[in-house]
Amino acid sequence: MRKAFTLFELIIVIVIMTVLLTLGYSSYTKWQKKIKVESATKRVYSEIEYQRMRAFSQKLRLKVVASDKELIVINLDDPSDKKVIKLGVPFSGTVKIDEKGLLSSSSIVYEGDLNLHPSVSCVVTNGVRVRMGKTYVDSRGRRKCR
Repeated sequence: MRKAFTLFELIIVIVIMTVLLTLGYSSYTKWQKKIKVESATKRVYSEIEYQRMRAFSQKLRLKVVASDKELIVINLDDPSDKKVIKLGVPFSGTVKIDEKGLLSSSSIVYEGDLNLHPSVSCVVTNGVRVRMGKTYVDSRGRRKCR
């Protein structure tokens, strides 16, 4: 008598493989979205630091505006001097930089799904310092950076 797999055994193996692949795929896509948020946050942080150096060295007044999935850098002395950076994930907020390189006390926060639990999802400024943090929702339902 030859040993072989029955049709029932093959179907069970296919069902198990399908379940495992589905679980793996959903975890992978969630991880991929989380990495995208962290990467965009680091991009916002580095752009603010770069524009701060530019403002100080060239004596410019700048404004960095996050709107939906874009980061827009505007030269307040020459509004036609504008730089648009695609982020791929939604952010909101505005940071102003004066000609001395000093920053307004404000933040740029991630506006997407907070259930992804990214390690960093916002950038906060307090005049002289720029740092990354985590976005949270306060008691009034507003998104803040800590």
